[in-house]
Amino acid sequence: MSGQPRFVRFGRLALVLAASSILGGCGDDCPDVSGTWHLTAGCNVLDKTGAEEWEQDDCHVVRRSLAGEELGAVTLDDGNSVKVTHMNTAAACTGSLNGDEIEASCPGAVGESCGPNTCCTMRWSR
Repeated sequence: MSGQPRFVRFGRLALVLAASSILGGCGDDCPDVSGTWHLTAGCNVLDKTGAEEWEQDDCHVVRRSLAGEELGAVTLDDGNSVKVTHMNTAAACTGSLNGDEIEASCPGAVGESCGPNTCCTMRWSR
């Protein structure tokens, strides 16, 4: 048995774990999507294509128009999955990040279901 008291060894272990948690937080594991994104395909009320500025903080992103108006949010995971919300819709679009492109499947508007006459896919590219 070591000559160090048990609480000293535990204290060092706790310090190492805390440091690794701070250095390896969610922001280090999530892909960087900050910057300008162009909505290239939109659905329902979101069918206005255009540029957006994405401001990232760890795994959370605020989407803003170039004029600064908040449009919605994006939540990332440590893989390529994304969840995109818009300020005027209740349900989120879910999809994936593939390099400089995002494609998300969105629910239809209230009272509508996805089908050949209803767009349910949104795309962004850098």
